[in-house]
Amino acid sequence: MVYHDPYVLEFEAHGLRAQGVELTDEVLQESDLVIITTDHKNVDYARVVALAPLILDTRYATRGFQSEKVILL
Repeated sequence: MVYHDPYVLEFEAHGLRAQGVELTDEVLQESDLVIITTDHKNVDYARVVALAPLILDTRYATRGFQSEKVILL
C-alpha cells in the first residue's frame, strides 16, 4: 500500500506505519486501485483519471470526468 497526501507525509496507526509518495505517472499507472478519500485542490484529478486503472472516489473529486474506470460513492 502506498498513499499520497501533500499535507500528511507519514503516519503511524494501529501498528501500521506508512510513508507518503509523490503522485507520479508511474505510481498511478502501477496502482491496482486509487481511492480518493480527500478532495485536495492541488491534485490534478484529470491526470489521475487518465493514468490510474481503477478509481474509487469517495469525495466526488472526479465527478466532472466521464470514465468507466471511475466509481463514485
